[in-house]
Amino acid sequence: MGEVRSQTGSGALESVIRGLMQPDNTELLERFLVYLRAERNFSSHTIRGYRTDLELYGAFLGKKRKGYLGATRRIVREFVVHEASRSAASSVMRRKASLKTFYRYLLREGWVAENPAAGLASTKLPQSLPDVLSRRETENLLEAGECSGEGERRRDQVIFELLYATGIRISELCSLDLDDVELSRKQLRIRSGKGRKERTVFFGDPGKEALVAYLEERPKWVKQYDKSALFFGKKGRRLSARSVRDVLDRWATRVGKPAHPHTLRHSFATHMLEQGADIRAIQELMGHSSLSTTQKYTHLDLKTIMNIYKKTHPREDGGD
Repeated sequence: MGEVRSQTGSGALESVIRGLMQPDNTELLERFLVYLRAERNFSSHTIRGYRTDLELYGAFLGKKRKGYLGATRRIVREFVVHEASRSAASSVMRRKASLKTFYRYLLREGWVAENPAAGLASTKLPQSLPDVLSRRETENLLEAGECSGEGERRRDQVIFELLYATGIRISELCSLDLDDVELSRKQLRIRSGKGRKERTVFFGDPGKEALVAYLEERPKWVKQYDKSALFFGKKGRRLSARSVRDVLDRWATRVGKPAHPHTLRHSFATHMLEQGADIRAIQELMGHSSLSTTQKYTHLDLKTIMNIYKKTHPREDGGD
């Protein structure tokens, strides 16, 4: 009997020791975020999203006196139901994805024996078409230079010329360095896109002319901060996405409807498609990892589709 008690006590002690050796929620989360950054090469924006989702989940677990490693499938589902009752469908979808990726990591590292998030069903969002400017509206926007002060006009002009000419993201534009510009070839090297993949994008003569004009006065923007940046704010720091949005809000008064930096990106893709550009080429230019992301820009209006049909179908010319 004494021997049995000894074995039981020994087993309980081992269990306690194992519990003490397990990392807490904070350590597990930090290890996971390092993994996303170092091994998956995720952007800082994406990593912030994962942190937000998993800290929210951790707070939910705390109310149940559980940690990440003690969660069951039932608790994970309860969390998702809880979030669905108070959050947008897009937020719930992202949190599901965060949980799945997180527990796959914990399973791979041997911290859990099974993935309690594995059974979560994917949430399908209704497909909404992106806002797009017509070509006339785009021209009106690009001619709205008087909406900027004299000191910022050339800078703001080239910003919007490049956003529309290249389809780059606002974060990519703000991350451009001077040596990313190949003026003679009318090219930009993009090194800060999603997944930090490098790609080349192109611009035309209007973009080149605007760049030449801006580069003549760029030295006056350079202060003691990041001197390698292509674009600067008033205080000499690298231009921020917020500053670009503020300028675009003013310029959009010429269009008569709201226009966001992503509106120019969407307009770039749509206008290229309307002119017959190959969708895979647009995928490469925009830095999309999946073709399905690019396909949402194929919402050509009926008139455009009919014109394409009349020009290309072999029987449309009144033949047989």
